[in-house]
Amino acid sequence: MSKIIFTRLNRMLCLLPCLLLPAWGWAQGWEVRDIHGAYASDLAVDSAGKMFVISGSNIHTSTPDGNGNYGAYSAMVSGLNSPLNLAMDGANAFYVNAMMDGAIYKYAPDGSGGYTQSTVATGLNQPRGMAVDSAGNVFVSDTFNDAIHKYTLSSGSYSPSDVVAGFTRPGDLAVDGLGNVFVFSGGSIHKYRPINGGSSYVADGVLDSGWSNSQGIAADSLGNVYVADVQNGAVRKYTPNGSGYAMADVTTITGASAGVAVDRAGNIFFGSNSVKIRRAVARAHITLAGSGSPSAQGQNVTFTATVAPTNLSPAATGTVTFFDGATQIGTATLGSGQAALATGALAGGAHSITARYEGGLDNGGNTSAAVAQAVNYAITASLHAASPAGSGTFTCLATTVAPGASTTCTATPTAGYGLMGLTGCDTFDLATGTCTFSNVQANKTAVAQFGQFQINAAKSSASPAGASTFACAPAAVPPGGNTTCTATAASGHVLLALTGCDSPDLAAGTCTLSNVQANQAPVARFGLLLQGTTAPLAGAGGPASATVDGGGATCAFDAAGTGFGAAGATPPGKVAPQGTLRFKLIGCTPGATVHVTTVWPQPVADFTKHSQGAFLPASDFSISGSTVSFDVTDGGPGDDDGLPNGEIVDPAMPLAAAPVGAQGIPTLSEWAVLLLTALLGVLAWRRAGQDG
Repeated sequence: MSKIIFTRLNRMLCLLPCLLLPAWGWAQGWEVRDIHGAYASDLAVDSAGKMFVISGSNIHTSTPDGNGNYGAYSAMVSGLNSPLNLAMDGANAFYVNAMMDGAIYKYAPDGSGGYTQSTVATGLNQPRGMAVDSAGNVFVSDTFNDAIHKYTLSSGSYSPSDVVAGFTRPGDLAVDGLGNVFVFSGGSIHKYRPINGGSSYVADGVLDSGWSNSQGIAADSLGNVYVADVQNGAVRKYTPNGSGYAMADVTTITGASAGVAVDRAGNIFFGSNSVKIRRAVARAHITLAGSGSPSAQGQNVTFTATVAPTNLSPAATGTVTFFDGATQIGTATLGSGQAALATGALAGGAHSITARYEGGLDNGGNTSAAVAQAVNYAITASLHAASPAGSGTFTCLATTVAPGASTTCTATPTAGYGLMGLTGCDTFDLATGTCTFSNVQANKTAVAQFGQFQINAAKSSASPAGASTFACAPAAVPPGGNTTCTATAASGHVLLALTGCDSPDLAAGTCTLSNVQANQAPVARFGLLLQGTTAPLAGAGGPASATVDGGGATCAFDAAGTGFGAAGATPPGKVAPQGTLRFKLIGCTPGATVHVTTVWPQPVADFTKHSQGAFLPASDFSISGSTVSFDVTDGGPGDDDGLPNGEIVDPAMPLAAAPVGAQGIPTLSEWAVLLLTALLGVLAWRRAGQDG
């Protein structure tokens, strides 16, 4: 029983390239599918996959549903006399060898779903084999006439000729895509090669021998030959290799029997004693490639499966499933022969990735070889957002490391900047700029911060407003850097204090900061300064000064009411040998307290200041050599106007004991002054009356 299924189009398009298909396609094996539960002694398949079977004296058909499944039989031809073989040509006409009629019948599609019967050959003596080539020529084993005939199709009719005469009891036969004829006889498969354009044939050796029982032979357009080995329950395949044929089992099915056929996609149909028709689909060849190993945990890795059809199968369609070991990690749909899965879910470590093609109508499923994928942990080195542009670099020896490995990152500041901090490290050393990760078991991110420490120089809020300045150069330094701040008092101001410095120098007005390791905020405090010359009781005056600390930013000397001068009234028994200081502060914060420091030309032993008609005792003052300091509160003791009005009036003077016989000039109250004035007026009036 023999047959060959192909079309003229398949023959023209596939003959040469299909012959060049790599041998690995066959190494992929076959996927066997049960497609029908009814027995068939022989079968053939047309280009649409419609199956024709011999069952008893009848020809039945079964139509596929598009998924490789076949429905119940439908009667096509009945009442044939011992039909033995079926064959199909490229125009989907099927041929029947009615053995006991000694005839070959052809059934051609009529275009309306039916078939038109015609006779190809008669007068045959129990023919046991039949095949049709790609041109529609019919080959018949005229078994008991010991001949193989060829019926050449021309203009719709057939012309008989002998392929070989005197051939003892030829049995089943097949014709491949190159026109080679393969025929069973005496337990061997003989090959006849066409010459002279197929007008004659020559013997071309024995394909195989030692057969005792076979019930079907078929060939495809690639030159492969298939034999139903009933005795061993197998379908055998013979593949041309340039110097002969290599044999390999297509599949071994217990009880394989009946015929064998090959469709246009290279699928093999055969019967079995288990009363089933099976279809063997060539497993597709599947390869798998990853986008890169090692990758980092969380980083997308793309695995691309390429599914190539084998044999005559069309392009593969369907689904590919991807596995990490035995765990499914995703699926993808084939397009143009490829399916890709991108995943970032692989944990750190070693992975074995495979892709399994689930199979399609004309392609069997298969699984790729495993691809090793190492997933490392990512080591990310980044700069803190506060780091100025160009302030430094932070790099690691490796951007990914295997689980359990270690690596080191190094932070390098550029000139003028320093490393301010390192975070995210297992251990770090700011001095060397190293950040170390050990026994890494997860993604790691380290952050380096570069920058400079800011030197924020400021004037104290108690300093008077004006042009006094306090500035540092440089105003920003790297860790361990140095800087000097300079305070410059404006005219009428004086530098009183420097705080926040490592080495303050009030005389020079400098504030030095060394080995800076943090932001710094040095403060300069300025005050009011009055300078002048004293007016002593005797002799020339000398230089004197008064400074005022506090009172608010707008507190200032009233020039008209301020200065060094001659002494006025003094306490009884006292004189003011160095004169007096009269000052008036205006624009001060009402109720504010100011600290006044006076410096006199001569040492001071005693001191007083006038306050609201009285002299304050020396115990209210701090006297040290020629320096006297004291506090005055606006509106309080020492403020001569006694009002918290933002003005402080404060005459003050050094004192000494009056010489013997001398008295200090007493002070008079306002009433005493009025009475004295009235008395002087009366005396003057009386004197004028006497003169008159």
